[in-house]
Amino acid sequence: MPPRVALTSKTGTSSPIASPQTGLIVYKTVTAGTGGAAVTPGYYYFNGTIWTRMDPEGWSTGVPVTFGAPSGSTAPTKGTTSIDYVRYKNIGGKEYEVEYNYVQNGSGGAGSGDYLLTLPGGLQFDFTALGQTANTGAAGYNAIINKLLSSDGDLFYNGGHNSATVFPFDATRFRIHKNNWGSVGEIFFNSSYYQLNNNTSGFKMTFKFKAL
Repeated sequence: MPPRVALTSKTGTSSPIASPQTGLIVYKTVTAGTGGAAVTPGYYYFNGTIWTRMDPEGWSTGVPVTFGAPSGSTAPTKGTTSIDYVRYKNIGGKEYEVEYNYVQNGSGGAGSGDYLLTLPGGLQFDFTALGQTANTGAAGYNAIINKLLSSDGDLFYNGGHNSATVFPFDATRFRIHKNNWGSVGEIFFNSSYYQLNNNTSGFKMTFKFKAL
């Protein structure tokens, strides 16, 4: 039977096993750590670098979506919502899947500039991972190049909708880009159609990424 231990994080130097052997299996007994290094009760094995969960982890409890804006811009304000949550789950090592679901049936405030959404649970993008690049500058073609290839989503408003992808802005925030070749006007919600001041609008996104 695997030993029962209280690991403090996924890192290989996590106490109480400071120098684990590759392939060691343990049962983690408590919740500990933060962000991508967090561990919860369950079976883990050491892959030579980090502790990796062996059994699938369920979705976290959903929390309201957070909208922001870059420095010098004004964040939008939510309208009357019927659906408003983001949740996440660990799918192995420091790989995570997140789901955003937001629907409003009463208009909010449009704000100014690009809309930035925040990763949940203190998670951060690992910019050393393939396909995960910070894009804090001008949007457009470069933003599409830097998109998260695993992202899949839909934006909608009264009378229309558009498929969408995610591209990171900084360690904890990202933009959503409509799948049209174009300029800043193609960013959610910078386009006049996709703004929180529309009476009925929203989005649903799922994507996978590697966390720090």
